[in-house]
Amino acid sequence: MVKSMADWLSSKVIEKIQWNERLFSLRIQSGFKNFEAGQFVRVALDIAGERVARPYSLVNKPGDDYLEIYFNIVAEGPLTPKLAELEVGDEVFITDRANGFLTVDEVPEC
Repeated sequence: MVKSMADWLSSKVIEKIQWNERLFSLRIQSGFKNFEAGQFVRVALDIAGERVARPYSLVNKPGDDYLEIYFNIVAEGPLTPKLAELEVGDEVFITDRANGFLTVDEVPEC
């Protein structure tokens, strides 16, 4: 189930990096920076009247003034081909908070 509109932040692509024909990074200006390394956000686009969202791990460090995701195009996927078409200034939606428990504080001591 896709979250309601109130749970999404309208955000802008501020940088796009194409590493090769299938691998991309997007830097997104979102208005929030409060996350821990190891967490993820859901990224969404409105496609054919429906909000399509998928989770993406944040690859930048906490405290940066942007969020960065890294993704591989899934040829028949509903979202990644559209994300790859985005340009600087285009709108994307992200969840209003980061999620996930794969953080340093959760790693057990050996």
